Amino acid sequence: MKHFKVLSLFLITLILSASITGCQNDNSDSKENASKLHVSVSFFAMEEFAKAVGGDRIEISRIIPDGVEPHNFEPKPSDLKYLSTADVFIYNGFNMEPWAESAIESSQNSECIVIESAHRCTPILVDDTEEHPEDVESEHPKDIESEHHHEGNDPHTWLSIQCAKIQVQEIADGLSIADPEGKEYYQDNATSYISKLDSIYTEYSDKFASIDNQHFVTGHAAFAYFCRDYNLEQNSVSNVFATREPSAQQLTELIKYCKENHVTTIFTEELASPLVSETLASELGAKVQPIHTLVNSSNNKSYLELVHENHEQIYQSLKH
Repeated sequence: MKHFKVLSLFLITLILSASITGCQNDNSDSKENASKLHVSVSFFAMEEFAKAVGGDRIEISRIIPDGVEPHNFEPKPSDLKYLSTADVFIYNGFNMEPWAESAIESSQNSECIVIESAHRCTPILVDDTEEHPEDVESEHPKDIESEHHHEGNDPHTWLSIQCAKIQVQEIADGLSIADPEGKEYYQDNATSYISKLDSIYTEYSDKFASIDNQHFVTGHAAFAYFCRDYNLEQNSVSNVFATREPSAQQLTELIKYCKENHVTTIFTEELASPLVSETLASELGAKVQPIHTLVNSSNNKSYLELVHENHEQIYQSLKH
């Protein structure tokens, strides 16, 4: 019995010791998290850029979850609750997140550093209301007012390596304002990430320059900045904001375009309906190939991995 009591006391001591150590670790973790910048981001690409630059000095909350089409996203109060306590809010801008400004204002968080990462990118202007004027007038007269917010800049900057580099640097500058002690850390991380982006750009600028075909077709017109990087041309099934499917006449013109430019692949995005793309591909004897718009994560792959896949898939589609 004495042996049992001694053993029991020993075990109790070990358990208490482990509990105390666990509490100390929890307190340590809590202090560590409290010392980090709390960063709210809009969607996946912004999250990836923030992680790359912020590293272990930040913790991130993403507003737009996977599986949601960001063009149609309307945040609920629960989606924005993190904004009220965030130290930094990172979004793309160029009207990709039309709710952003009102969300920032509603959060009543005057201390939050707001980073519109695309604002120094050279914009590509679009006027979505003019792409299908006959549709707006005859089929959707009630939608005319709602369409006006689509006039302005094409928002898809993050799909371009050259724009992504600017956005990464913008995030580094903003995080440095929020956390001046980490300025050198953020800049080192940004420089390293930009170097990785440059490697992809160098590889594919040579590849795209080596082929004559410059035309590819996507589900919606999201790749204008990508095309500007490499002097390519996109056509698309839907418009910049993925708001409409083509009319019969437009589909006929798209089929003609594909035949004239020897298009053998129709790219379609994760969240877009592939039906029209499949119809177009069937008419052409082409294949349908998924492509990443990088608003959602995919197979636990990083931005760099996914953007490299995009480059390779587009290159292979043109190399024939």
